[in-house]
Amino acid sequence: MSATFTELRAAGIPITRSCALLGRPRATHYRHARGPVQGPRPARAVPENGQALSGAERAAVLALINIPAYADLAIGQIWARELDEARYWCSVSSMYRIKVVGDSAQTPRPVPAGPALRDLRAEPVAGRKTLNFAMGMAGNMGGDAATMGGMGSGEDTMMAFTINGQEFNPERTDTPVTAGTVEEWTLINSSPMDHPIHLHVWPMQIIDDGYRDVSEPRWQDVVNVPARGQVKVLIAFEDFPGRTVYHCHILDHEDQGMMGTVEAR
Repeated sequence: MSATFTELRAAGIPITRSCALLGRPRATHYRHARGPVQGPRPARAVPENGQALSGAERAAVLALINIPAYADLAIGQIWARELDEARYWCSVSSMYRIKVVGDSAQTPRPVPAGPALRDLRAEPVAGRKTLNFAMGMAGNMGGDAATMGGMGSGEDTMMAFTINGQEFNPERTDTPVTAGTVEEWTLINSSPMDHPIHLHVWPMQIIDDGYRDVSEPRWQDVVNVPARGQVKVLIAFEDFPGRTVYHCHILDHEDQGMMGTVEAR
């Protein structure tokens, strides 16, 4: 990723944009660029102005946060609901800090298990498809992408992200499938950075992931396709006929074209 970042910067892409394209937080970039901060961060001083909460007041706020009626609410919702009832305990930021520091008064309720997924490897495959996730530079080229090796510079230069050579078009159906069948998809990444691929509605069972062991069935909602690599998955297009999308889960890649449509019919 560092090599790709350097290449983007050399092409004149600003730091903010380069970080966004790589899915890399700017804080991470600056932390690596400036080196580690030596020593622990000093504790924030509490002013002796009579405004700080007492121990009893903090305990009361913590007890409020953990009452059963508020078990499924976020801190901001609890704070707003209490304010609606004309009860002001503390600032919302103080309530957040008390929640983080304090001990939970109750055990969270268990999440119910979803339906069991079956192993698709023994089932007949009705179709095989290949999706190639690529990226390059596009300038005054009518939207056509160049390869990363031909990165240019200038204000008109921007990134292009494609699937099988096409940018997203909501009016186009890219991948028709037959409802009720199983298909094998090969996800190829011909670009120099990873692309986490998300398919809406149907889970993907990974059957070939390079060096990773897939001897046991493994289903994922998002499958990371490594740079210059590929992953094979099986998908059962069941229960929900209709049209939806698949896309890279890095927002800037998706927004700049790395999304396609699939329709089960």
